[in-house]
Amino acid sequence: LITPFTPPISRRKKSNQSSSTTLTVSRGNESSVIPFALSAITNYLRSGERSGYQVGTIISDPNDFGPSVTYRVSRRHGCDSKGFSDSAAECFQSRHVVNRSRSGKSRGDVAKSSRLPSWLLRPLAAPLNPKATQHLLPPGSRTLLLLNAGGLHFFQQTSLLNNFASVLLRAKDVAKDTLVQNFFTSYGHAEVCAMCFALATSSSSSDLLKHRAGQTALCHGHQPCMKLNGPSSIDGNQTISSYTFQSSFLYEGMVKYFSRLLRPFWYKPAVVVTEGRPICGNSIYSNYYQSLPAKVELLLNDASLDEIRQPLVSLQNLMKRDFKPAVKSIPGASSKSSTDAMEIDEDGNSGGLITSALQRKSREARRIDNAYHTHSATAKELMTIARQTEDRNMHALYRLLSRCVQMLNLMSCLKHAHANPSLPEIQWGLLHGLTFSQLITSEDGQQRVDALLNGVVSLDEKSLTSGFSTDADSLANTLSRQCYLFFSASSRLTYSGFRYAWDARSMPLSSPRRSEFANQAASYFRAAARHWYNPTIIVGRLFSKETMVNFEDAAESAMDARSPLALAAKALMELGNAKGVADVCLICASNFGGAKVPRDESKEFGESFIKDMFDW
Repeated sequence: LITPFTPPISRRKKSNQSSSTTLTVSRGNESSVIPFALSAITNYLRSGERSGYQVGTIISDPNDFGPSVTYRVSRRHGCDSKGFSDSAAECFQSRHVVNRSRSGKSRGDVAKSSRLPSWLLRPLAAPLNPKATQHLLPPGSRTLLLLNAGGLHFFQQTSLLNNFASVLLRAKDVAKDTLVQNFFTSYGHAEVCAMCFALATSSSSSDLLKHRAGQTALCHGHQPCMKLNGPSSIDGNQTISSYTFQSSFLYEGMVKYFSRLLRPFWYKPAVVVTEGRPICGNSIYSNYYQSLPAKVELLLNDASLDEIRQPLVSLQNLMKRDFKPAVKSIPGASSKSSTDAMEIDEDGNSGGLITSALQRKSREARRIDNAYHTHSATAKELMTIARQTEDRNMHALYRLLSRCVQMLNLMSCLKHAHANPSLPEIQWGLLHGLTFSQLITSEDGQQRVDALLNGVVSLDEKSLTSGFSTDADSLANTLSRQCYLFFSASSRLTYSGFRYAWDARSMPLSSPRRSEFANQAASYFRAAARHWYNPTIIVGRLFSKETMVNFEDAAESAMDARSPLALAAKALMELGNAKGVADVCLICASNFGGAKVPRDESKEFGESFIKDMFDW
């Protein structure tokens, strides 16, 4: 994976000049003009074009130049005709190093983002089979209107998918229609099933066409089976190991169509970050700020993201409707895990499977295979094994599809959250250079996303200048509903804990509501601590065993990394809830070994139910 970009700590430089009317303009008791201007520029850089000039609360120190942003989201996107800018490419870095050596000037004090290879930023176009791209031109989407001396002419572009749609609409019985059967014979069952799914999920298809396309795939997709590897034995008794699983054409067609939907963005970086240029020495602001904000370029703009997400959501809804038994629960799993359903298993033996549920599925598959390895199979047993294997494959495909949809939702939410000055700044550098494939399927990508979202929910007075707002509540609610595979129960409970802690701090010391809110914050933190398994997020920086570290340094490192445990303990101590601090620390410690702390329903809030979320 590409190394994440860590921006320098934004600190205001100390000016050698004394305060004068050149930099500070005062009128009576009013604040200086410079903080107003810098605050407006800061909010505009975050909000972008056409978002208005929003001026937030001005800090009280008249000699402070106000908050500075670390990142600015560029209006340029990787999906544009020009693609990503050259500033993030390796070739740009080499030219920059040469020019810097010739000029004799060093800019080593500016943190630089990892440069990306040109083949990743601008991959060469590959020729594709027309069948692999025909879903991009659904029926009725390409009509040409021509006007000449002969009059007005209409031309309808036809394709194999158009012709198949016409056959389905004319067919009285899709299971027995001769023309429909000819399509499967001519182009293969898997390919025609992929065409059926393309029609069933297209926004331009009518309800009748969607229904018939789905029925056609189910009728002609055939059943999975177990094929004998070699010749039959003399006695006719074959063990399970003598057979190979053969998936149905229905599943193969769905994989074909799903892979074609992922192809445009799967192996491309979702976020590209380039460090900000140092501010020239002849600028008055160079005495206060080192460099401009880092430039963030996203792969997808809003229009492209919605265009990609729509067919994926339609395919997800189709699978939930037509394959509900396979996707509702984990096929072959006997019991649910008591831990977070989408938590990462860090035991090192996951075999590349990102979630514990998929790892259980893999272990169950191996158990079934070992149990029947020497067992003589009957025809009924072979069919049962084939169907179970098909269901597990279908479940894994749905799991991947769900993560793809929610990752697209997450990128959209993060972009709009960054444009809101009242919300904490998004740490885009954690996602620098990671492809969508890595973010969705790899454990390291999941940890980067966890660290980014931890900065969104682990909040204190430094990250919130104006307190918790309705915008922050709306963001947390949206992430809980649309991105719950990434914004998990840990994030939801952690945010609620800090929300109530902030409300408690705003109450007078003698108010009974302060104690009530403090107890509610401790309850949420207790429940959240049961999901804190990532040591990097908890302690910030992992120290080696040979390094002698005192408690003060470890605590400072955790606070700098925005550890939810450290910030939660600080918030509860400020509220005088020492018992809550002890409970949260003990529960978190039990996640890494030792005695488990039993759940106390009177002190911990349960996890909120998310609509349409399955148990896994």
